[in-house]
Amino acid sequence: RAPIYKSPHVDAFSVFTYLYIVWFFYAHLLIMTNLHGRVREQVKKKPQWTTLIMIDSQAVKNTCNASVESKGFCFYKATNGIKRHLAVDILGFPFFTHCTKASISDDLGLIEMLSINIDYFKSKPIELPKITILIDHGYHPEKLTQALEQIYPQIMSKIQFELSAKPSKAEKEAKASCKNKLYKFNLE
Repeated sequence: RAPIYKSPHVDAFSVFTYLYIVWFFYAHLLIMTNLHGRVREQVKKKPQWTTLIMIDSQAVKNTCNASVESKGFCFYKATNGIKRHLAVDILGFPFFTHCTKASISDDLGLIEMLSINIDYFKSKPIELPKITILIDHGYHPEKLTQALEQIYPQIMSKIQFELSAKPSKAEKEAKASCKNKLYKFNLE
């Protein structure tokens, strides 16, 4: 009879913990997918397919105990930490999320996020309207299109990029003025 090899790093508790985490993740994923579909149906939207996805990223400081491999420096925001990439649908529900080092460009983070979730676009029926992906001026649609077509050549038959309108100087000033009035009102 051969001796049973027992790894010093694997015990019943860690196996149980791993299985619980996997179950927890998939159970929550199923619950959120189901709830998301129900809410979309209530507001007369198709349960699975959206027509608009808004995408942006945010560089944030990381905790002091985070590993060096997970952190980077974002020169644009002068932040040492991570960058959160978030895609929301027309109702504001999170659609895709992805975390990278802060030093990763917005374009590369978006490409990574969409390539991780490429099955969503592959399974989208071609006869439905294209999904408009609304992005700000920190992204470069031509670069995104080229990179995504290398991953999935038919993707541009299912999505289209649209740059959001830049607010004019007058609009920015009006918004700042409104914020100042609200701030003063809250102080009184």
